[in-house]
Amino acid sequence: RDRGRTRTAIETCSMTSRESKWDTAAVIDVTGSWEAYLAARPESWRKKLDRYERLLQEAGTLEYVRYRPAGTALGDDALREDLYEECDLVASRGGAAGTIDGMVLGHPNTGRLLRAIHRHAVEAGAADLNLLRLNGRPIAFRYNVHLGGCVETLRSGCDPDGLFDGAGQVLMARWLEDSFHRGDRVIHLGPGNIDAKQPWLTRLVHSYRYTKFSTLSPRAQLLTWSSWLKANVRQAMVAAGDRYLGQPADPSQQETRDSAGEGSPGGNSSRGDSGSSQPVGLNPPGNPSAAADSGIYGKGQPLPADAGEVLSGRRSE
Repeated sequence: RDRGRTRTAIETCSMTSRESKWDTAAVIDVTGSWEAYLAARPESWRKKLDRYERLLQEAGTLEYVRYRPAGTALGDDALREDLYEECDLVASRGGAAGTIDGMVLGHPNTGRLLRAIHRHAVEAGAADLNLLRLNGRPIAFRYNVHLGGCVETLRSGCDPDGLFDGAGQVLMARWLEDSFHRGDRVIHLGPGNIDAKQPWLTRLVHSYRYTKFSTLSPRAQLLTWSSWLKANVRQAMVAAGDRYLGQPADPSQQETRDSAGEGSPGGNSSRGDSGSSQPVGLNPPGNPSAAADSGIYGKGQPLPADAGEVLSGRRSE
């Protein structure tokens, strides 16, 4: 959460920006007791979790390790490279697949960056490394950063060997139970793969981005118009589908027209209301903004050289 810092920074420079939804992330509110939280999960899922735990216990000695140093200021800043190497070992068995904000995890540059993040996190007292071992072999890990009771997952992985089925779920349960006992307040599981996270989460939040297009560049203005047109076409299609089904359109799932020029993107100010005040359910439909922006200024897609200045930032509700 940047508490509006991105938008304020842009406005401080006397610039206007366009706000749009970026992604949806899963959040766990660590309130009450672990027992009450677990009891609120689906019964069928709890039985599956118990079965995973039992099978791993029967396979040998199961060990959970959580390393959360206090930081250099308190004289507790050992890097524990041995634990970090075990996390990398688990990731390598799984092919180090996946990305973090467009970074390929298997790329050497990404590995160096993540190791540097680990070093600085340990020094700041913000590192939170979780590891699950079976008979001394690392089979699952979660690497997080934390501040003021807010924990955010940076990367995770588990051994793909079928003998360790459910290792990631077992580690998740032990990690959350420990967080309840430690007094953490909220856990951000990050965006993507919401279906797999749904049994754990207590709510969903949206992240947003802010984009500025130069008013002096014809190509930048063309991109602005194209984005506006796609968003409005999608809104019209959703409304038409609701009318066909005899249901009223849900305003919380529709993008509000841009404020400049009575919904026209022609003005310099094209900041749209993404409906951030609306509650988010556990089974949200697809993100209309992400779909509307696809192929315009999507993730990892650079703008043309003459498209003008683009400032992009994110915040969470």
